[in-house]
Amino acid sequence: METAQEALQIGVYGYLIKPLDTQMVRISIQNALRHMLLENQMNACLEEAKKEVLIKNNTLETILNNIDIGVAVVDEELKILNINRTLELMFSVQKNYKQLCCFEIVNKGNQSTPCKDCPMLQAIKQKTPVHSDRMLHTQDGIKEFKVTALPLGENSNKGILLYHDITDIMQSQQLISESNKMMAIGQLAAGIAHEINTPTQYLGDNIDYLQEAFEEITPLLTKNQKLYD
Repeated sequence: METAQEALQIGVYGYLIKPLDTQMVRISIQNALRHMLLENQMNACLEEAKKEVLIKNNTLETILNNIDIGVAVVDEELKILNINRTLELMFSVQKNYKQLCCFEIVNKGNQSTPCKDCPMLQAIKQKTPVHSDRMLHTQDGIKEFKVTALPLGENSNKGILLYHDITDIMQSQQLISESNKMMAIGQLAAGIAHEINTPTQYLGDNIDYLQEAFEEITPLLTKNQKLYD
């Protein structure tokens, strides 16, 4: 009896032996109520945690599906585990994409082996981010991408691929470069023209001066010639 009461007093739940007495029943009920209260609190905390996780997942999914960068999660064999909406639209990915590898998606199924110097394989092996510029086949034609491969952790053989379309950026940079070249050529041409015009103008001014001087001295020379004759 004493052993049973001691067990109930330290929180043993559902432990009753015969013969029963009032003290044992009271302790057993208290333990049951305490256990039920703790269970309700744990369930409430669990539900709250589930709601928070759901909200965070929905927020993350909304962000990933609305950024202008394609995102893909792949395993060590480069098989697609998940992608965002942007990547689906970039490469017209079908619903059965989980049967494919990343290099098959970005090259319209025209490639059966990983890309040369694959950034994802390097990232998984080195456990560090790897960046690479690639020309990829999209639904709008071949475009230039900045591809970033990120390992998912030291003990993981999975990774994340980020596809950033930099075609417009590169075209803008090329236009700026060409504009700068044309500006430099214009400045050079203006300098050459200035160097050509300066002596020409100098000669022209001196010719005008000499012409005016000869016009003034010609009558005097004529009179001297007559006197000499």
